[in-house]
Amino acid sequence: MAEAIKLRAIAHSFEGKIFTIVSCSTVSEEIITAMETVVPDARARLQRKSSAFSGIIGPDGRVVGDPLIDDEGIVYADIDLDRCIQPKQMHDIVGHYNRFDIFDLRVNRRPLAPLGLMETERAAGDEQVGFSSIPGKLE
Repeated sequence: MAEAIKLRAIAHSFEGKIFTIVSCSTVSEEIITAMETVVPDARARLQRKSSAFSGIIGPDGRVVGDPLIDDEGIVYADIDLDRCIQPKQMHDIVGHYNRFDIFDLRVNRRPLAPLGLMETERAAGDEQVGFSSIPGKLE
């Protein structure tokens, strides 16, 4: 689980070219003991290694500083926000490279039904018949 948490944070940091702070709770012996009074097999369900990751991930997807795995505590790291600049120049997620001369975004403001019903099935090669996304209207 700790690796899965870290992997998702790495993907988030790398895609956004940002620093990500991951704070994950752990399950202490006190919690397990209290849960055993209610759920007899709580220990088997809750006591497992590598189930919690807390740390800081840099914009390049690397862990910054020393993370905590299955431990309570505070994670410290020095970060340099300038590390976000170069990766954004290579892969600008806000799209400075948009080409408005060839790309055009249009928004259909007409209300549409979330479900369209078919009156007849269409055969291979036939045009779509009897379908409408407007409630109560068949074309």
